[in-house]
Amino acid sequence: MNTFSPFTTRKLTSEFNTFFDQSLTPQTNHQLYSTECGWALRIDLPGFSKEELSLNFEDKALVLVAEQSEEIENRRNKVAQRYALGEEVDTTKITAALESGVFEIHLPRRDAHHDQTVQINIQ
Repeated sequence: MNTFSPFTTRKLTSEFNTFFDQSLTPQTNHQLYSTECGWALRIDLPGFSKEELSLNFEDKALVLVAEQSEEIENRRNKVAQRYALGEEVDTTKITAALESGVFEIHLPRRDAHHDQTVQINIQ
């Protein structure tokens, strides 16, 4: 399983697309784009149902596994990918949905005030 961290690159979209062009099957289309609140990752997963998807956050990364439950022509269709997340993502607010074969993961940006320096009074 490959690990990719789009949040530590300068050319986010370009490097993201290059990574997937080299590592995943051509029929799996991925798009990462900025939103008002953070980022969204769209993954084309035609033929998969919600029950056949697993998305977990572990070791500072999202782990996606999609595996069809029935064999077609003696082959199981499986996608497994690990996405390293930077500190910019609020991992407690990640959401995901599958609709018409498109899996979309919303990666909200951490609040700006979260990283600010705060003066603490000493008594």
